[in-house]
Amino acid sequence: MSARDRNATRYLLDDSLNAWSTKWVLDANMLLCAGCAVGQCIRDADQPFIHRDSCRWASNSTIYPWRELAELLRELPTMQT
Repeated sequence: MSARDRNATRYLLDDSLNAWSTKWVLDANMLLCAGCAVGQCIRDADQPFIHRDSCRWASNSTIYPWRELAELLRELPTMQT
């Protein structure tokens, strides 16, 4: 993979994580919706996320935000030794 390709991959990771963080706030072992402040612990990651009825993100967000975060982090660059 060329340096240009590596940089493109890193920028895509940055953009994806930035987009994710506009909807979600990670606070220790809890994810909070940025729209309604409802939270979900990591131990409940296998359960669908339930927003408040009035939440603006309720229809535009994944129902499994922990899994979405895990998928994004799979793209982390490898460690250089």
